[in-house]
Amino acid sequence: MKNESIIENSISSIDKEFIKKIQNHKFNNLEIFLVGGAIRDILMGYEPKELDFCIKGDTVEFINFIDKQRDIKKIKVSEFNTYKLLYKDKYYDFSLTREESYIPKGSLPKIDNFNVSIKKDLYRRDFTINSIAINLIDLKNDFIDPFDGIKDISSKKIKIIHKDSFNDDPTRIFRAIKFSKRLEFIIEKNSLNELNKSLNNIKKLSQDRI
Repeated sequence: MKNESIIENSISSIDKEFIKKIQNHKFNNLEIFLVGGAIRDILMGYEPKELDFCIKGDTVEFINFIDKQRDIKKIKVSEFNTYKLLYKDKYYDFSLTREESYIPKGSLPKIDNFNVSIKKDLYRRDFTINSIAINLIDLKNDFIDPFDGIKDISSKKIKIIHKDSFNDDPTRIFRAIKFSKRLEFIIEKNSLNELNKSLNNIKKLSQDRI
């Protein structure tokens, strides 16, 4: 499936309008990526309910672009360079590409670096099936899929990206089970072993996070 046809055939009309606004603007020092679960859903034949984006480059250029759009509103801007935008009746989340670490393990992540490569940003995510991106500025490029998430979608597998994934964030234990049930995927053998070894880490989570 070509990236162009994904945008044209697999998302809602409002989503297409919003993305076209991005694509029609000539950014000088900014890349914008569609990332995560939306791509997973599209590849599975579903229309995604939410679209999440990553940006890399000049955030001032991004903000100036948004401020000039009469029909796009900034709802929230956080200290972590995340943006919630409203277009018509839909919300869109944007984040600046980043690297994170978990010190101590099981705590909320600490941001180490902003404006990293999209591949480094995808590395911080939970499972391979959620670690796929499309460059919206250059749709002729292939999917950005450094961890073979497309293959795991085809094989119907939930697979962590690295061995410390469940130790870093024990909420991923719940998410692995949720996705396996909702998508009818199996948890890949090595990932399941790591999940079982990490079960005690649930005790580190606050009740709110559980």
